[in-house]
Amino acid sequence: MLCDIIEFSCVDKSDMALLKVLRRYATSLKLLDHKHSALLGTNARKGLIGELLFLKEKIELGAKPTDAVLGWVGPDGADQDFLYDDGWHEIKATGVSSTSISISSVGQLDCDNDGELVVYRIDKCAPAQVGAFTLYGLIHSMFNILSKEVGALDEFVLKLGSAGYIDMTDYDKQIFVFSSKQAYRVDKSFPRLRRKEIPTEVISAEYQLSIPSIVSWAK
Repeated sequence: MLCDIIEFSCVDKSDMALLKVLRRYATSLKLLDHKHSALLGTNARKGLIGELLFLKEKIELGAKPTDAVLGWVGPDGADQDFLYDDGWHEIKATGVSSTSISISSVGQLDCDNDGELVVYRIDKCAPAQVGAFTLYGLIHSMFNILSKEVGALDEFVLKLGSAGYIDMTDYDKQIFVFSSKQAYRVDKSFPRLRRKEIPTEVISAEYQLSIPSIVSWAK
């Protein structure tokens, strides 16, 4: 944490440098102040990476950082991962050779409004592979992006905590590579389970969705 603050303080030579460092210190303490003790498993890390890549792209396309982070509602318990004015977005991460994705609850795709399903191909890899990165490195790059807007970084830290992430260098050891992304339009014709079509006796369900079978809905 101290190394991060020192590095961060070298970037800005303005009169606001001290204020930024103090804010960085405060948010670092928040990130460490969680009761979780176990590290996220590989699949959970890949899922979080997919959501972070989507959030990063949203900001790069022009969204205000605070608005982009506030729209990341999955960690807060919402059925979908992101909710914005342009609709909802459910993010899935799977391997490059996978032909299916898991829908862990009926609610993830059960929405009357049109939305999209976004599939990221993410795999573990060797450190020397082109484009290799770690979850730790990705999150710290987001820190730098979000620190430019008051409130965005604090909100992001709280979202990470809700997602079960603690800022530990252990997350800098497992290497990943992102190979592709594909978005699918989820409209009335999209194949999915709907709560209104399921017997009331069935209180929960998880199902697999074939990726090749939904090519007609690719955006």
